[in-house]
Amino acid sequence: DGPGPLNVEIGTFLHEHGIRATYFVNGYRMDPRPESFGEMDALVRLGHQIGNHNENHFRMTLDPSRAAEEVRATERRIAPFLGNGLHPFRPPYAAWNSAVYAALEGIPDLALVSGPFLFEVDGLDYQCDDLGLSVAQCVDRYMADLLERPNENGIIVVHEHVVATWPTYHL
Repeated sequence: DGPGPLNVEIGTFLHEHGIRATYFVNGYRMDPRPESFGEMDALVRLGHQIGNHNENHFRMTLDPSRAAEEVRATERRIAPFLGNGLHPFRPPYAAWNSAVYAALEGIPDLALVSGPFLFEVDGLDYQCDDLGLSVAQCVDRYMADLLERPNENGIIVVHEHVVATWPTYHL
């Protein structure tokens, strides 16, 4: 759900630990933060990837006719940070069905968009503040989930921000 102000700090931490990440971007979050363009460039230079998370964090299963424009708008914004290969796409809320697929299939200017990339682990970090959990307790939830299934952990959803006043990570 980025870009956000901690992306480069987290990206540097991950890079220093040999971990590559894909940062899925909502296009509308780029306008109020012009510095996000430099941050995304820094992430790419650190070896991370930028992906499309649609323009408005819209649940496309509610209205598949909006899917193409939601993906296209963010694709235009993040184009300078995408490689020449496939461009990863993760639908908000992991909301995906055959109607959304049909709405996006065969559109020439979206031919490089690849996905959907869903996830194996969602630690529900966006719920931690509402539940009154500390950062450490939130991390413990993730770790418990990961350790329960050590051979099934592929894509792990982590949000850079939960609310502006509650930084999720202290590096």
